[in-house]
Amino acid sequence: MASNSKSYWRIRRDMMCQIEDVDDVDDELVGDRMVTDSVASDASASADADAEIVQANQAEWGTSTENDVPYRDFDSSDDIGCRSESDCMSNSETEEKLSELIAEWAQEHNISNAAVSSLLHILQRYHPSLPLDARTLRKTPRTVLTKELPDNGSYCHLGIRENIERLYNSNPSDPCFSGDEREISLQFNIDGLPLFKSSSYQLWPILGLLKGSSNQHPFTIGIFAGNGKPRDLGEFLNDFRLELSKLQVDGVNLNGQHFSVRVHSFVCDAPARAMLKNIKGHSGYSCCERCNQKGEYCTDYKKLILPHTDAPARSRVAFDEMQDSDHHKGVSPLSGLSIDFVSQFALDYMHLVCLGVMRRLLLLWSRGPLSCRLSAGILHQISNRLISLKTYLPSEFCRKPRSLVELDRWKATEFRQFLLYTGPLALKGLISEAMYKHFMLLSVATYLSLHKDFCQHYVGYCRQLYVLFVQHAQKLYGKQVLVYNVHTLIHISEDVELFGSLDNVSCFPFENHLGVMKKLIRSPNMPMKQIINRIVELTTGEPSVPSAVGHILKKEHSSGPLPHQFSGASNLMQFNELHLNGCVVKVNEKDGCVIFNNGHVGMVMNVVKVHSQVYVIYQKLKQQKALFDYPLTSTDINIFIAGCATGDYYTVPCELIARKCVRLPCRNSHHFSVVPFAHRE
Repeated sequence: MASNSKSYWRIRRDMMCQIEDVDDVDDELVGDRMVTDSVASDASASADADAEIVQANQAEWGTSTENDVPYRDFDSSDDIGCRSESDCMSNSETEEKLSELIAEWAQEHNISNAAVSSLLHILQRYHPSLPLDARTLRKTPRTVLTKELPDNGSYCHLGIRENIERLYNSNPSDPCFSGDEREISLQFNIDGLPLFKSSSYQLWPILGLLKGSSNQHPFTIGIFAGNGKPRDLGEFLNDFRLELSKLQVDGVNLNGQHFSVRVHSFVCDAPARAMLKNIKGHSGYSCCERCNQKGEYCTDYKKLILPHTDAPARSRVAFDEMQDSDHHKGVSPLSGLSIDFVSQFALDYMHLVCLGVMRRLLLLWSRGPLSCRLSAGILHQISNRLISLKTYLPSEFCRKPRSLVELDRWKATEFRQFLLYTGPLALKGLISEAMYKHFMLLSVATYLSLHKDFCQHYVGYCRQLYVLFVQHAQKLYGKQVLVYNVHTLIHISEDVELFGSLDNVSCFPFENHLGVMKKLIRSPNMPMKQIINRIVELTTGEPSVPSAVGHILKKEHSSGPLPHQFSGASNLMQFNELHLNGCVVKVNEKDGCVIFNNGHVGMVMNVVKVHSQVYVIYQKLKQQKALFDYPLTSTDINIFIAGCATGDYYTVPCELIARKCVRLPCRNSHHFSVVPFAHRE
C-alpha cells in the first residue's frame, strides 16, 4: 500500500509554492494600490476630489483627527517599517535583535526546530538577514562529543570550569565572585532520570550549583545515557573527578583574578550517596552513614531496623581507612578528592523527611496496622479540611492541598506543605493527643531547621526533638517503624550545624532542574544528543547581566488607601503587587499577610512609591493566642492565631518586610493561623 506521508523535501517544496502564490497576490494588490495612488495624485488639484478621498478614508478607517498620520504605500525603494533615516541606518541591528528575540521565544516555550524553521521561512522574505534554519538561529552544535563506556552507555562531559566562566561572564559582580576570600564553593548532585515508561533507558546527569550566588539555578557538568544506571562508576565519574581534583589544586583564573575552588557538599538521595561512596545501601546491616550501629532484622515485618539513638559517630579518618569493613563495599570512585565522605555528603531532607518520614506517617494513618490506623470518617474529615484551604494558600505554593485519597500521587512539595503549614491545623482535634504531639515534634523540628533565622540558635533543641520523635515512634507504631529514614532523623541536625538551613543542602533545586531537562526531549530518537544541543543553545550567545533592582512593582492603580502623610505628595504611584526577596506580596487575602522586622504582623493594603522609595501600607493583625503549646509555645517562633485586621494604617519602607506568611482560617471561628514562611522555593 502506498504511504500517504510526504518527505521533508516534498513538504518544503509545497511550502515554497504556497509562499510564491501568496507573493503573486501581494504583487497584484500592490499594483492596484499604486494605480489608485497615481489617480489620486492627478486629481489632487481638485478640491472635490480631495473631499472624496477624505470621505473614502473616513469610511474605511473611521473618523480622522488633525493628529492622524495619513496612510501611505511604500514603493520598492523603501525599507518596510522605517519611519526615519536613523531607523533605516540601524536596520541590521534591529534584525540581529529580532534573531535573538525569536531564539529566546523558541527556547522559553520549547518550540520544536521544525516549527521555528517554518516560521523563519515566512519571515525571511521580509527580513533577509534571518537564517532559514532553526539550528543556525539557536547556534546548535554540529557534533556532540561523547565517549562510549565499556558496559552499557555513553557519556558527555561539558565541564566544571566552562560553567564557572560562563556564570562569571554573565554577572561578574555576583556575591560569590566579589567577596574578599576569592573562593568558589560548589555543590554537586548525581541522580537518575528515567525518560520513558516503556523503556529502561535513562540519564544520569552530574549537576553543579554555585553556592553564595544570586543565581541558584543548577548547571550541567556531564551526562551519562544508557539502559539502567552506569555499571562502571569509575569510568563514569573519571572526567568529573579529574577536573574537580585539578580545580581544587590549581583554582581558576577569571578576568585576571585567581579564585580557589572548594567542595561545599554533595546532595543526593540515599541510594545515590551509597553508590558514590561505595558503601552498603539503606537496607544493609551497617547502613547508617553517621554512626557505627549494626542493624537488627525484624522477622515479623521483614525489615531491617536501627533501634539505637546513642551509637558512636563515624569519623573522616575511620571512613578513609575503611575501618568498618561491614560498612564499605570497596574504594569510592571519588577517592582522591579533598572531601569529607562523612559530613560533606548531606542528608537531603526532601527525600529523608518529606518523601520518607512524613509519607510513612500518612501511610500508617491511612492503611497501617489497626492499632494506629485512622477510621475512614476521620480520614475524610482531614481531607475535607485540606481541600477547604485551597483558596487560602499563597501563590508561592504551586501545588494546592489534595485529598488523602490521592496520597500515592503526592509530590515532595505537598508533603512539605502538610508538615509545615496545613498539617497542624488539619489534624488538630481529629487524631489522638499522643499522635498529634508526636507529629508536632517532627513539624516543629523541621520548621526550625529550615528557618534561616532560627536554625543555628535552635540546632541543639532540634536534635532533642528528633531523638524524642524516633523514641516515641517505636511506642506508637511499633518497632518495625525504626527503618533507615526514621533513624537518620537524629543526624539531620549535624547538617544544620555545619551548613545552616536545611534548604542549603536540599535536592529541591536539582529535582526541578531534572524536570526541566526531561522537557527538552521532543522525541525518543537520540535523547542524549537532544538534551546536549538544548543545553549548549541555552549557554551560548551574549550573556545577560541580571538586573540589580531589589524589588519589582506591578499592577499600578489609583484607588488604594493613603495615609495623611502622602496627601499632596508629588510623583506618587500606587501598586497592587510587590516582588521582593523571592516572594510576591499582593494586596489580597492570600498573598498580603507579612511579618515585619519590628515584629508587627499585618495585611498589606497598598504599595506606594514616592520618588525612588517604596512603602508598604498595612493594617496590624490582632494577636490572640498560640496555635500550639507543644513542644514549645508557638508564639516564641512567631506562629499564632490572629484575629481580623485593625482599622489603623501603618506605613513602613518595603525593606522592613521580614517574611511572607501563610494565613489559614481556623475551623468554626473568625480567626486565622499565621505561619511565616520557613522554606525557600
